[in-house]
Amino acid sequence: LGIINMNNPFGITYLILLSIFLSIFCFFLTEELYKIYKEKQILQNSKNKLNETNSLRKANLYLSKQIIDITIYELLFLIHSIQKISNIENIYILLGHSYKILNNNEKAEKYYSQTMEIIPNNTNLVINYLNILIAQKKITKAQKIYNHFLINNPTNIVMQQKFKNILD
Repeated sequence: LGIINMNNPFGITYLILLSIFLSIFCFFLTEELYKIYKEKQILQNSKNKLNETNSLRKANLYLSKQIIDITIYELLFLIHSIQKISNIENIYILLGHSYKILNNNEKAEKYYSQTMEIIPNNTNLVINYLNILIAQKKITKAQKIYNHFLINNPTNIVMQQKFKNILD
């Protein structure tokens, strides 16, 4: 029973196309399996040892999966369970971002504001903070932060272009 005749060019073409398709399929399957493995490893590590790094990885995993409530829970649990957190600004940024996704602009503003006290010249942070303030119609406060940022970072073209028509 010869399903594919090797003398037939269509049979050879079929085999070549099939092997290319299967190679591509195997590549993507392997990539997805590796992601699942890494996710499982993150969750397993966070069960074995509670520390800042494992908790942040777990929160980022939940955030990437758009499981926002659990992300917030993990971050707040981290704040309350670890005495000294070395990079608290990362937690505040993630909390601000998570509340922004949930359209809870008041809490997003709170965490972005706390982060601004620690790292006031971070362009992405200031952009997110200004967007939250503008969404809440707090234009005067947004202008004050915008102008203060530009005084300290006069060459920041990204900020100038982004809010030129809104806050100038």
